[in-house]
Amino acid sequence: MAFKVVKPEKTDIQNEFYGIITEVGLSRRSKGNKEILVRGYSPTVLLDGRPTCQSYCEKTLGDIVSDLHQQIPQNDLKVNIDPIFTGEIPFIVQYKESNFHFLNRIADKYGEWCFYDGKELNFGRFDKSNKIDLPVEKRLSEFEFSLRIQNLNFNAIFYDYLENTAYKKETKDYQVNDLDSYGDHALSQSEKVFKQTHAYYSHENFEDEKAFTDHFETKKIANTKDLIFNEGASDNPYINVGTVINITDEVAGEEDYGEFIIISLNHSIDITGKYVNRFTAIPAEASIPPVNRNISQPVSEIQPAVVIDNNDPEKLGRVKVRFFWQAEKDSTPWLRIIHAHGGTTGSGEQHGFYFIPEIDDEVMVGFENDNPDKAFVIGNLYHKKSPPDHWYHAENNIKAIRTRNGNQIIFVDEDGKEEIRILNKDDSSPTNEISLSLSNNGKITIKSEGELEISAESIKISADNDITVDAGKTTKFSANDYKLNANNGLELTGQQLKIEGSNTSMKGSAQLKMEGEQTDIRATMLKVEGSGQAELKGAAVSVNGSATTEIKGGLVRIN
Repeated sequence: MAFKVVKPEKTDIQNEFYGIITEVGLSRRSKGNKEILVRGYSPTVLLDGRPTCQSYCEKTLGDIVSDLHQQIPQNDLKVNIDPIFTGEIPFIVQYKESNFHFLNRIADKYGEWCFYDGKELNFGRFDKSNKIDLPVEKRLSEFEFSLRIQNLNFNAIFYDYLENTAYKKETKDYQVNDLDSYGDHALSQSEKVFKQTHAYYSHENFEDEKAFTDHFETKKIANTKDLIFNEGASDNPYINVGTVINITDEVAGEEDYGEFIIISLNHSIDITGKYVNRFTAIPAEASIPPVNRNISQPVSEIQPAVVIDNNDPEKLGRVKVRFFWQAEKDSTPWLRIIHAHGGTTGSGEQHGFYFIPEIDDEVMVGFENDNPDKAFVIGNLYHKKSPPDHWYHAENNIKAIRTRNGNQIIFVDEDGKEEIRILNKDDSSPTNEISLSLSNNGKITIKSEGELEISAESIKISADNDITVDAGKTTKFSANDYKLNANNGLELTGQQLKIEGSNTSMKGSAQLKMEGEQTDIRATMLKVEGSGQAELKGAAVSVNGSATTEIKGGLVRIN
């Protein structure tokens, strides 16, 4: 559908508006007159469908606008894409909003022009060379030129967790350089009258301090763009949204009011065929448009997602997730996780929990300031294909911690059978296990299918009753000095008993007795001595020296 408005005196000039018919009706009025009613919109209605969700990661504004344009028949809507901001956006979400609303929202955020001029949708810079003169009273039947003051003082705070720094920006620190003399006057008066400064924590997401600073400066400039505005009515049919008009006062001979950009326009033709338009315009010096007060920020509710990566390059314990509405190729950036305890002390010592979800885990995700661009992980969720039935107990007597490869801590709260188990792998036959049980007045069990190693500066083992050491094969004790002490008796038994040392001493303070079916005492040199009396006695005693046998004493008696 195309409308053409042509003035009789200028048949070579025409204004065209291309749109799409969305409704056709039949109307019958008094006297039997019948009318066909046609209703339609600009082709931007193709972008203004049902709310949807999608995300963009590391894309420019041009990339995003092009992608949105490709989602509709491109021949039905021409688009001029020339954004002022050409940087790469780390992550941005279109959440439960139409493509058209999302397009206008990102334009407002980055200070970009976004409007349909009757022929094409302009995003970013647009052609201002086509200017139209509108003389007061000759072409302007109504004209109102207004200056207003308003509170433009505000402070914004943004916290960057990668730098652990809260940045604060104040409007008084930034100058606005694209105002005319009227605009400068309105701004200075606004700052004089409204002295109170309003502080707020920014709900937007920023990559770093520079991105925050650029956004803050853009917002200050945008808020000054409606300090000066004019409204009027004209019979010139050749103006459109985005047209630059030059308002002159030829009748009164006064100076021109200046050049303005049309930001709102309404065309009408009455029953007699008389044409008139009503417009709102701002000074043409404006480098960015005024704040779009028709834009609402999306509100994102907590929702589940699936972990797709947990190898955080910054080693902050973050994960990437994919929401169920995201495409297979898409995901979030690295998201922080809520922990019950965590941080670093003033001296640099770390403390807290460190449990990171595994890939393919389902997690619940929340959003700072309800902003879909600022997600964080609240915690894990079980589902039917990944239930905690291994520890389920009808009376909720079991609590547990288990890692991916089966390392477990199990807490049993059954009355009289309380227990803490630390184990590896299979519960019924673990490779290693430590059990602290309160059954039968308490019992601690340490088991391993491999080696059990205890190492310390000093080790003390004490028992009120017995200590039993049992080995299937060999028991070895090794030390620089080894002492066995028994208050009552010390007993060493075995099929063979061997005591060996470079110097071996056996002493009984009262009596030392060695006894056996056969006792052999052998040495290169053997000395048996009794300081009082020495007695060698047997049913048969043989003393034999293979070379020489010498028996000596003060008095020697043989039989």
